[in-house]
Amino acid sequence: MYSSSNDLSTLGRAILNSTLLKPALTRRWLNPVTFSSDPAASIGAPWGIRRMQLDALNQPYRTVSAFTKAGTFRKYTAFLSLLRDFNLGFTIMMAGEPALSNFKGADLLGSALIPAYDAVARDEADKLFSGTYVDGVGSWLQISTDPRKPGLGVGPWVSNGTDMVRLGMMLQSGSGTGFPLLRPETRLYYTQLESRTAGGGKKQSWKAVFEETGYPSVAGQLFSTGCASWVGVTGVTYGNLPLDEFVFNFDSTGKVVSIVNLALRSTMYKLQV
Repeated sequence: MYSSSNDLSTLGRAILNSTLLKPALTRRWLNPVTFSSDPAASIGAPWGIRRMQLDALNQPYRTVSAFTKAGTFRKYTAFLSLLRDFNLGFTIMMAGEPALSNFKGADLLGSALIPAYDAVARDEADKLFSGTYVDGVGSWLQISTDPRKPGLGVGPWVSNGTDMVRLGMMLQSGSGTGFPLLRPETRLYYTQLESRTAGGGKKQSWKAVFEETGYPSVAGQLFSTGCASWVGVTGVTYGNLPLDEFVFNFDSTGKVVSIVNLALRSTMYKLQV
């Protein structure tokens, strides 16, 4: 079987764009089947999955998963890597004596490309989402990005005079009963769920995480962790709808025009500058 780097790149783009399989099947395929003794390595079908820390010192729980397929035959090596979080990937094909290491090549490429991908994604998100959103009757919120933190930052967020960042943290953790809040934060993460709207626009769902960042992280424990945010998804509801679910509304040109919090039934419009 013969193929070129262009062939492998075409295959990789088709997988990421779900042109070979339906999106639901593609998402199911790009997941681990089992784990290994290496906590950073998982096994898929047919993927080798490497979970890499983007900033091990400042953000130890922030990772990106690379889905890889590598092969070596005598003097020839090939490597395909898909970074689903960035919707990007790369291929490597080499020949030499002795056989060159495809993983060494991936290390060199990845160390240069992945931080660049991350910075570009943050810059794009900042231009698209960051700003002030208001409803015209006293409720508003601010969206921003931070190179030291993942996702989109929410805050200040005020609804009818109430600090919703602090309230969301108190409702989620029960911290209103004697547990002081030092630095409550709310950050939004893209769920990859969206739908088209009339006129060529779209709606995009994001989930909020309410967390207290003012206390030292728990480390070295068997079961306790300093990063248990995922267990609190939809932990707070109001009127049977989640307080942590936000929907961005886009117009036909791809600009964000408003944001809706499902629980508050409030639409806040982005101030265009």
